[in-house]
Amino acid sequence: MMLGSVTSLRRKVLGPLKKACGPRPKLLTIEVHGNDVKGLALISGKVVSYVLEAQSNQFKVSEMLSVIKNRSHS
Repeated sequence: MMLGSVTSLRRKVLGPLKKACGPRPKLLTIEVHGNDVKGLALISGKVVSYVLEAQSNQFKVSEMLSVIKNRSHS
């Protein structure tokens, strides 16, 4: 993946991220690793990692941390 501006990287990542996780992701980091773009995002109280693979144009998301505690009702 050609290193572009941060704005172009955000655009490339936000579309697939919204499709995979919902309408309002907050990007925390964007990093270029060779041909891939990787980073972290905050989505609905969860921190997720994402990878956009340039060769295959695949987008992968993995949950890293949930910051919202679920309450159980007794």
